[in-house]
Amino acid sequence: MLIIGRVLWWDNRDQEGVIVDAENNEYYFNSSTFPEFSKFKSLEGRFVEFGKDKNIKHIRYASNIFVVPLNAQSKIKKSFELKSKVNPPKASM
Repeated sequence: MLIIGRVLWWDNRDQEGVIVDAENNEYYFNSSTFPEFSKFKSLEGRFVEFGKDKNIKHIRYASNIFVVPLNAQSKIKKSFELKSKVNPPKASM
């Protein structure tokens, strides 16, 4: 099952970044799980679809990342925002 998320940040020098999903879970990723990263000038703020790597247990790690095409961004954004409203962020303690 693919998860919809937004790239929170991307460091082009170290080729690693963080994706946040609609439930505010953060997923680490690097260029090895995202081979098409070099095709994009800026990744921050872009919507992506990805899977969760179940082999890595100590952190949430994204795998098989695909950038949502610009012509589908509004549809994905609506879906992302709808899930965010259904699952509001939890207060940290």
